[in-house]
Amino acid sequence: MAESTALFAKIKETQNSRLFRTLHWEGAFEDYLGIVRSDPRVARTAFQRLYDMIISHGYDEYTRCR
Repeated sequence: MAESTALFAKIKETQNSRLFRTLHWEGAFEDYLGIVRSDPRVARTAFQRLYDMIISHGYDEYTRCR
């Protein structure tokens, strides 16, 4: 019992509820559409975001060596 209490206490120490609320927005669908209208990048998929990250750091064109 004491071990589980200590474990829960450790978990609670690592939680940041203010940051969680900031990262997990809640609102109506109409509000979300307003956000997307103002910044369309919000609606990009994970693959598109990954591509953006790679491109932002630059890349070299692959050429096959013969």
